[in-house]
Amino acid sequence: MVVYRIIPHSDVANNNKRLWRSIYKMYEMYEKQSSRMERNRFKLTYRKKDYFWFDVIFKMEGGKKKIEFYIATTEFQAKKLKRKIENKMSVTITEASINDLYVPEENTVVQEMKYLKHDIFSLNSNSNETKTPIANVLNTLDELQFDGDIARLSIAAEVENRSKWVRNSQWAYEKARKGNVPQRANLNGRRLVNGAKVGIGAIINEINDLVTDTFEALSNAFFKSDKGIKKEKIIKKAYSIEDEIGTTRINHEKGNLPVFKTHIRVVSHSSDRLTRDSMGESLTLAMQDLTDTNELSGFKVTHNGKRVRIIRELNRLDLSPQTKTDPNVNLISTDEMSKLALMMPNKELQRKYADALDVKKRVETEIPAVLQKEDNLLLGHSEVKDNKIAVGLQANEKEEFYCGYTFIGKQGSGKDNAIQNFVYEGAMKHNISFVIPDWICQPGHKGMADGIRDLLPPDKIIDLDLSHEDWIIPMDLTEVIDKLGRKGGSRFALEMIDFMQLEGLARSEKYLMEASKAANGSLFNIKQIIEDEEFRADTIEKLIEKGNVRLAKDLLAWGSNDDLGNKCDAILHRLNKFFGDETLHDIFSQPPKEEVDFEKWMKEGKTIIIRMPKRRLGNASNTLAHWVTLKVLMTRLLMSEEDKDKHGCFMVFNEPEQVESEGLARLMGRIATEGRKERLGSIFAFHHWGKLPGYLQDNLIAGGVNQFLFANDHKKTFEMAKDRLHPTFTIEESLLTPKHYAIAILNTKEPLHAFMIHMLPPRKERFDNSFLTKRHAQIFGRSWEELQHAL
Repeated sequence: MVVYRIIPHSDVANNNKRLWRSIYKMYEMYEKQSSRMERNRFKLTYRKKDYFWFDVIFKMEGGKKKIEFYIATTEFQAKKLKRKIENKMSVTITEASINDLYVPEENTVVQEMKYLKHDIFSLNSNSNETKTPIANVLNTLDELQFDGDIARLSIAAEVENRSKWVRNSQWAYEKARKGNVPQRANLNGRRLVNGAKVGIGAIINEINDLVTDTFEALSNAFFKSDKGIKKEKIIKKAYSIEDEIGTTRINHEKGNLPVFKTHIRVVSHSSDRLTRDSMGESLTLAMQDLTDTNELSGFKVTHNGKRVRIIRELNRLDLSPQTKTDPNVNLISTDEMSKLALMMPNKELQRKYADALDVKKRVETEIPAVLQKEDNLLLGHSEVKDNKIAVGLQANEKEEFYCGYTFIGKQGSGKDNAIQNFVYEGAMKHNISFVIPDWICQPGHKGMADGIRDLLPPDKIIDLDLSHEDWIIPMDLTEVIDKLGRKGGSRFALEMIDFMQLEGLARSEKYLMEASKAANGSLFNIKQIIEDEEFRADTIEKLIEKGNVRLAKDLLAWGSNDDLGNKCDAILHRLNKFFGDETLHDIFSQPPKEEVDFEKWMKEGKTIIIRMPKRRLGNASNTLAHWVTLKVLMTRLLMSEEDKDKHGCFMVFNEPEQVESEGLARLMGRIATEGRKERLGSIFAFHHWGKLPGYLQDNLIAGGVNQFLFANDHKKTFEMAKDRLHPTFTIEESLLTPKHYAIAILNTKEPLHAFMIHMLPPRKERFDNSFLTKRHAQIFGRSWEELQHAL
């Protein structure tokens, strides 16, 4: 025998008529003895008949009450039965041990549940009535009082031959039609009384006939009369079919249904007599809701030998010959079985007995095959029934992989840990580079910067602290513009217009465009070209030497600063935001440094952490966040198509609303929707959609970013994704997402249905890379004293 434990899901339903007919067919195939015999030359092998067991166990262990559901069958049918039930019901079936069903022989009460009337009469099997005995069955939990208390409802079933049942039921229906009452194959006081009624009625009617005949004979002897004495029965019917079933209705439907030969037992074990009696009584009375033209009643087994035999049968899951040959067995139809066995508690009952029940509240769905490949970037695992399936993203499908991802969830839901694991898997197993601008800089492993820094080996990390007071790291775009060639200046100029938000200021746009083209990627050069006539003249001379005559003529047309007047005031006003702040002034005023090479780091698969803590830098963090994002995008633009394909990159934006600016929001939106062309993916982590600026929110949603929805109390976040969640998840189910789980809404070549994933747990292996922050500041920056002297 193979034993399985059943774990119901939150959406489990109990309308299982079709399932039970399917189970009957499965066992009926091997009902005949010939179907269970195998021949190998001269050797015959015989397999015993298959039985199906369903058990509900109530236990109290260590002061904790438990409710468990089990099924068991022969090894031959086990896997087939498991698949059939899992396919038809929202349950998870896991392997268990026969020892989980054990009931001690001492201090145990045994009751057998028997039909009170003939098998053609049925229990209530109306599928329109959703009520099943499960609610009353679970009430037994309240009767457990002491450690070691056990109550068990056990149903053992085998298929009854269909032809045999049809013949026997037809005979019983014929008998009932004639007014005779078909009886069960047992002998009890009730049946003796009913039989006595029939016998006495027959005797009285016979005596009445005899007396009537006698008086008629005497009358004929002494009196001549054409009129005879009328014979009538004194007792018309001593015991009728209506008396037996309590109704005038006889339903012939059961005779057309397949039936199981079923043994139903209730056992209750406790050191306290009252407790074991109460548990047994609760379980037997739980079946009263099914009473219709027939009913199940509990009969206590008083004979100790039989009591012990039944307990051993239940502990071994093997019926004894005495039980198998018992003529008084319940023949229960498949429709009735749907109300008796495989009953599972619905959501309401699951909430009521939450402490005692093991329930899977997570919605389970099939996982698309494309996410199960071994070479995917591993995200976590999905639990489908009792299978744990590794789920990952197709890193080799670059068009779909390098796009936007949103990790949305409330604080503590697990999104930061999921991103850290994303970075680890990408960096260590797929050699993907990551750029992580961190304006929060929470210390310790819960912080994004520190957490990722200590997750990877030191040789994988570039740690740039832009708030370091002693060592200043340059962040201009000179090397990018140089590598973009002759058109690099124009590209830089267009980005500067967006960066400084000069839309609508046509004259200012013109001057900024020309200054940016000539600035070679340096903000400081833009400022000098506008303010310093001598520097502007030197720049014009260099442009002529390089052959860029048209741009030189444009700058010559500016004339002197007196001619410029206030035409560039809007530009200078914005530039003062940079150079009026000491940190920004030191970062952008210094010349580039060869060691700061984003392209080289990306090709080497480095993870670049850029610290710009808002608590120390204030609004300068907003400017730096925008500039760093622009620098990364421009760096990807200058790389060759071959390098882009070979060396993909992701940017991680944790809580982007904290550096809100319209220009940055536009840039983030561009990267999320168009970054795949440059093999530049983006990851956004935030609490809910309402946190993001409108432009970025619209861009992400309209761009079809992939979403990981973690636990969240913000209902609107799930409502915005309801078209993709439906029909797998309702809004209410989505709100119950457990911690460290996420509902994944992914897009490959075709949008995939939503499914739930258990994200990878926090990695225990950590490095102490705290020394890198200071070391890299010295390697990639210039000392404050040196910088002040140079400037």
